[in-house]
Amino acid sequence: MREIERVKSDILYRAFGTGDWVDKEKFTDDLNKVIIEGFSAIDYKKRSVL
Repeated sequence: MREIERVKSDILYRAFGTGDWVDKEKFTDDLNKVIIEGFSAIDYKKRSVL
């Protein structure tokens, strides 16, 4: 995740490194579901990511 953040730092700066993913007050189950579904919709083939 941090490598994705580094490569796409213009849009993902500190998106993953600072997240306390188990803090239910900040990252509720509903929010985590939205995040996971959002990432699932992205095409991660090398030609798309780079």
